[in-house]
Amino acid sequence: MPKIKKFNLKLSVYSIQQQLKKAKYNVCEETISDIKIMADELREKLTPAVYFQNFTARNNLGIDFPQEAVAASVVVSGVGSGAEDFINAYSGSDKYEIAKAVLYQAVDETKKFAWRLIAGESSEEKSALSEKVTINEQEKLNQMKDILSKIDIYPSQNGLNPAYSFVEVAFWIPVKKKSKNRI
Repeated sequence: MPKIKKFNLKLSVYSIQQQLKKAKYNVCEETISDIKIMADELREKLTPAVYFQNFTARNNLGIDFPQEAVAASVVVSGVGSGAEDFINAYSGSDKYEIAKAVLYQAVDETKKFAWRLIAGESSEEKSALSEKVTINEQEKLNQMKDILSKIDIYPSQNGLNPAYSFVEVAFWIPVKKKSKNRI
């Protein structure tokens, strides 16, 4: 049941550039400079945090387990309330798309941090993780409020507070051993 707060986020300028290019944003030298400045600015404002827990009981979460699953991992992640201040500062400006890409890179890296640790655990147990499912139904979030509060995230009428907070679940599926064909 690890809780990890205020860890260092590695924001990849290259990944942010690629995200902007996919969005058909014209990336130039000035854009790269803006990305670096914004990434540094954002790191100062964020308080990334993750909490994750593994469950083996099928009804602890109010989530339907697939029949083949032996466990589930729940990851709660967020980048803190500074994310809203950061994105709002660029709202309406010509640099908004860059700021949005930088923020989404930070959010994505925060989520990946915990999932990398869990993937290692599940691999040791000879299981693979299913696709991640985002939990955003109000009823399920309310059932998980004790888990959410571990890193100061709370259900609200609009999802989670602070914004840019997420709850994801993935199931542990045992890896089938390869059968040896005997002649």
